[in-house]
Amino acid sequence: VIKHLKDRVDASDCGVAYIYFDYKGRGNQTPILVLASLVKQLGYQIPHLPQKISKLYEDLEHKGERPSLEELLVVLLSIFASFKRAFIIFDALDECNQKGQRDRLLPYFIVWGRVVPIYLSQVDIILKTYRCHSKTYQE
Repeated sequence: VIKHLKDRVDASDCGVAYIYFDYKGRGNQTPILVLASLVKQLGYQIPHLPQKISKLYEDLEHKGERPSLEELLVVLLSIFASFKRAFIIFDALDECNQKGQRDRLLPYFIVWGRVVPIYLSQVDIILKTYRCHSKTYQE
């Protein structure tokens, strides 16, 4: 799927990033690390990082800190704005920990607008259940 998308989309207009969830690697796949991975993958696909991202990086580096989940979300949304469309592939979403990962990440996946989330694995039931309980989802 990833190779197919990369081969078919115009790289100047579309971004493609992916996350593979592994039940053995749950400790290394926190929401912060997942968003950081997406930021890194998509950031490499744009010619220039937006100024506010560069400033945030400099500020955090100077303080010796890492970005918060909210800061990463702002950065990711800023990078999304650089593309006409972005495809984010979430493979094995059913493998991630429900309370620590899935429940914190799904609200972001659902409200990303121009971003097309692609779920690989048996997540139909997860998403349908989540959508029924989500106040942010609009059908």
